[in-house]
Amino acid sequence: MIRFTENCEQAIRQHDLSGFLRQLKSQLESYTSVSVSDAGDDPGQADTGAHVLELKLKALILDTIHNIEVVEQLNTSSLSDVSDWQWQKQLRSVCLMLLCFVAWWLKRW
Repeated sequence: MIRFTENCEQAIRQHDLSGFLRQLKSQLESYTSVSVSDAGDDPGQADTGAHVLELKLKALILDTIHNIEVVEQLNTSSLSDVSDWQWQKQLRSVCLMLLCFVAWWLKRW
Protein backbone atom coordinates (compact mmCIF):
# COMPACT_ATOMS: atom_id res chain seq x y z
CA MET A 1 0.00 0.00 0.00
CA ILE A 2 2.79 2.43 0.88
CA ARG A 3 4.79 1.50 -2.21
CA PHE A 4 1.69 2.02 -4.38
CA THR A 5 1.15 5.45 -2.84
CA GLU A 6 4.75 6.48 -3.49
CA ASN A 7 4.67 5.20 -7.08
CA CYS A 8 1.33 6.85 -7.73
CA GLU A 9 2.52 10.21 -6.43
CA GLN A 10 5.60 9.93 -8.64
CA ALA A 11 3.38 9.22 -11.67
CA ILE A 12 1.17 12.21 -10.78
CA ARG A 13 4.18 14.51 -10.51
CA GLN A 14 5.55 13.25 -13.83
CA HIS A 15 2.08 13.43 -15.46
CA ASP A 16 2.37 9.75 -16.39
CA LEU A 17 -0.61 8.00 -14.82
CA SER A 18 -1.18 6.16 -18.12
CA GLY A 19 2.30 4.66 -17.92
CA PHE A 20 1.76 3.67 -14.30
CA LEU A 21 -1.56 2.09 -15.29
CA ARG A 22 0.18 0.01 -17.97
CA GLN A 23 2.74 -1.10 -15.39
CA LEU A 24 0.00 -2.19 -12.97
CA LYS A 25 -1.85 -4.10 -15.69
CA SER A 26 1.37 -5.88 -16.61
CA GLN A 27 1.88 -6.74 -12.95
CA LEU A 28 -1.66 -8.13 -12.76
CA GLU A 29 -1.04 -10.23 -15.85
CA SER A 30 2.09 -11.73 -14.32
CA TYR A 31 0.29 -12.49 -11.04
CA THR A 32 -2.64 -14.17 -12.80
CA SER A 33 -0.34 -16.32 -14.94
CA VAL A 34 1.21 -17.95 -11.86
CA SER A 35 -0.06 -21.42 -11.02
CA VAL A 36 0.18 -22.57 -7.42
CA SER A 37 -0.21 -26.33 -7.36
CA ASP A 38 -0.52 -28.56 -4.36
CA ALA A 39 2.55 -30.79 -4.23
CA GLY A 40 1.05 -33.15 -1.64
CA ASP A 41 0.53 -36.83 -2.43
CA ASP A 42 -2.80 -37.08 -0.61
CA PRO A 43 -5.46 -34.92 -2.34
CA GLY A 44 -7.50 -35.00 0.87
CA GLN A 45 -4.84 -33.08 2.74
CA ALA A 46 -3.93 -29.66 1.43
CA ASP A 47 -0.29 -28.70 1.54
CA THR A 48 -0.23 -25.85 4.06
CA GLY A 49 2.62 -24.04 2.34
CA ALA A 50 0.90 -24.13 -1.06
CA HIS A 51 -2.37 -23.03 0.49
CA VAL A 52 -0.75 -20.04 2.20
CA LEU A 53 1.05 -19.15 -1.01
CA GLU A 54 -2.23 -19.32 -2.92
CA LEU A 55 -3.92 -17.02 -0.40
CA LYS A 56 -1.06 -14.53 -0.63
CA LEU A 57 -1.24 -14.57 -4.41
CA LYS A 58 -4.99 -13.95 -4.32
CA ALA A 59 -4.45 -11.01 -1.96
CA LEU A 60 -1.82 -9.56 -4.32
CA ILE A 61 -4.21 -9.94 -7.25
CA LEU A 62 -7.04 -8.19 -5.37
CA ASP A 63 -4.74 -5.37 -4.25
CA THR A 64 -3.49 -4.90 -7.79
CA ILE A 65 -7.04 -4.80 -9.18
CA HIS A 66 -7.94 -2.17 -6.59
CA ASN A 67 -4.82 -0.16 -7.47
CA ILE A 68 -5.72 -0.30 -11.16
CA GLU A 69 -9.21 1.00 -10.40
CA VAL A 70 -7.76 3.86 -8.35
CA VAL A 71 -5.33 4.88 -11.10
CA GLU A 72 -8.08 4.66 -13.75
CA GLN A 73 -10.27 6.93 -11.62
CA LEU A 74 -7.42 9.39 -11.08
CA ASN A 75 -6.59 9.34 -14.78
CA THR A 76 -10.16 10.14 -15.83
CA SER A 77 -10.39 12.98 -13.31
CA SER A 78 -7.59 14.88 -15.09
CA LEU A 79 -5.47 14.94 -11.97
CA SER A 80 -2.54 17.34 -12.26
CA ASP A 81 -1.02 17.61 -8.79
CA VAL A 82 -0.71 15.56 -5.60
CA SER A 83 -2.61 18.30 -3.78
CA ASP A 84 -5.73 17.80 -5.96
CA TRP A 85 -8.85 16.64 -4.15
CA GLN A 86 -9.15 13.28 -5.93
CA TRP A 87 -5.72 12.19 -4.72
CA GLN A 88 -6.18 13.62 -1.23
CA LYS A 89 -9.47 11.71 -0.94
CA GLN A 90 -7.69 8.50 -1.90
CA LEU A 91 -4.95 9.12 0.67
CA ARG A 92 -7.55 9.61 3.38
CA SER A 93 -9.16 6.28 2.61
CA VAL A 94 -5.74 4.58 2.73
CA CYS A 95 -5.01 6.20 6.10
CA LEU A 96 -8.39 5.08 7.43
CA MET A 97 -7.73 1.48 6.34
CA LEU A 98 -4.32 1.51 8.00
CA LEU A 99 -5.74 2.97 11.21
CA CYS A 100 -8.44 0.28 11.29
CA PHE A 101 -5.84 -2.42 10.78
CA VAL A 102 -3.63 -1.05 13.57
CA ALA A 103 -6.61 -0.81 15.94
CA TRP A 104 -7.61 -4.40 15.13
CA TRP A 105 -4.03 -5.61 15.58
CA LEU A 106 -3.67 -3.83 18.95
CA LYS A 107 -6.90 -5.38 20.24
CA ARG A 108 -5.50 -8.83 19.51
CA TRP A 109 -2.47 -8.21 21.74
